[in-house]
Amino acid sequence: MSEDPRRIRTGKIGIRMALRVQRAQVLLLVLRKGLILTTIGVALGLVGAAADARGMLLGITPLDPKTFMVSLMFGLKVTFASCVPAHRATKVDPMRALRSE
Repeated sequence: MSEDPRRIRTGKIGIRMALRVQRAQVLLLVLRKGLILTTIGVALGLVGAAADARGMLLGITPLDPKTFMVSLMFGLKVTFASCVPAHRATKVDPMRALRSE
């Protein structure tokens, strides 16, 4: 039986907050994880699109600027979506998080 990953992260963030780490640092810590995964996903998607020689959509080549714009928009959406859990992480009560351990 494994533990809930959310509970583990809450404990780690609670320890950081108890050690008086600034909220901005906690925000960046959570955002950084989301941005790393987003960057890897977008990069793999662009490499896959460039490797596709024939193109799956009519009128769009694999290296078309529209492909890069869609990837950029996807990256921006995921960045904004990562802000919600990052903001929630800055509101963790250190004592409550430490008691849950």
